[in-house]
Amino acid sequence: MHIIGHSKIINFLDRYIRRNSTSAAYLFFGVEHLGKFTLALDFAKKITGQQERHINPDIIIIRPESEEKKGVIKKKDIKIGQVREMQKELSLTPYFGKCKVAIIDDAERLTVAAQNALLKILEEPDSRSILILVCHNQEKILPTIKSRSVIKNFNAVSPEEIALSYSDGEMSQAAIFWSLGRPGLAIEFAAHPEKLQALEKNRAELVQIFQDNLVDKFFLAEGLAKNVSELKDKLQSWVVLLRQNMMSQGNFLGVPLEKTLAIMEGITESLKLIQETNSNPRVVVENLLLKF
Repeated sequence: MHIIGHSKIINFLDRYIRRNSTSAAYLFFGVEHLGKFTLALDFAKKITGQQERHINPDIIIIRPESEEKKGVIKKKDIKIGQVREMQKELSLTPYFGKCKVAIIDDAERLTVAAQNALLKILEEPDSRSILILVCHNQEKILPTIKSRSVIKNFNAVSPEEIALSYSDGEMSQAAIFWSLGRPGLAIEFAAHPEKLQALEKNRAELVQIFQDNLVDKFFLAEGLAKNVSELKDKLQSWVVLLRQNMMSQGNFLGVPLEKTLAIMEGITESLKLIQETNSNPRVVVENLLLKF
């Protein structure tokens, strides 16, 4: 399994395996596309001793489903029933090794009831089962769960490290630039150049937004709000461009520094509302575009 970066975390976890002293629960957190889930899956395969198996019945994966409502695609919550089903599977005898591993991806999507059910599992840990929670926002996880978990914070990977992982020249500088230190995005851009091309058009789009009238901005907000995942990616790409504008003293986009900073702060607040509340994405984007 190809993992880019995070060598300190990998070495830390490998020491636990060598000592046969793994903990009952782990919490991996950091922004999206850093490789948290990939590393969690690799760790789970090492624990179960089945690194070469593509399908491993001793590894249970839970993640939120997506739903489309009124043209808006959003992830659903992970409910208590899924946690109870996971608990049943963990109670079964392992197929290969000495234990089973459950990975909960997007763990911040666990409802409070689901987290309380998870807490009961951790209060009476089974030596034959290990939990790995993967999340982007650890503030959404109950303190009582975090206190019973080994917490590892995933940071951005340096551009040099991403480039070295693809020494055969498959990774373009543009892909590395737009990835913002997130290997998952760099890999996606390398595999799908059309996505990278779309991102590179964002500069012209961003410049146009500053010139658009109110009706055009509201029309754009309606389109952007239809897919929350794509909306978040779009806002993050704007942050990259605005940072470049700051570094070029306003020449990159032709936008004054004071206004650039205000919009970056607006994007940060908008992303927080979209990710952490039930705010209407369209209304959030409309309010953001009014700052342009």
